Amino acid sequence: MESYALLLGSTLSAGTVLALAALGLLINEKSGVVNLGAEGMMLCSAIAGFAAVVHSGNTWVGFAAGMAVGALLAGLFGLLVIWLNTNQYATGLALSLFGGASRPSSG
Repeated sequence: MESYALLLGSTLSAGTVLALAALGLLINEKSGVVNLGAEGMMLCSAIAGFAAVVHSGNTWVGFAAGMAVGALLAGLFGLLVIWLNTNQYATGLALSLFGGASRPSSG
């Protein structure tokens, strides 16, 4: 029975991040904007937050760095899609690829 409690706890812990991201994407969809680059934005934010914590030793600095990078990429997406009228799908996929390319390779 204890293993079921641990499974439920880890599921809720891992699913909260995805639920918050889905809520943000739901707001995008309701406004008529399709953002396929949300995963890349979240990945860049996580990398920036981790790097800031490693270099500063302060979790609040890492939290602020992650928020700043996420806001910067969301602002870039908004600028490109809303004001410059680029294709939403291509721009979102390009941001997603940018986020995936920022990971260090293991080889």
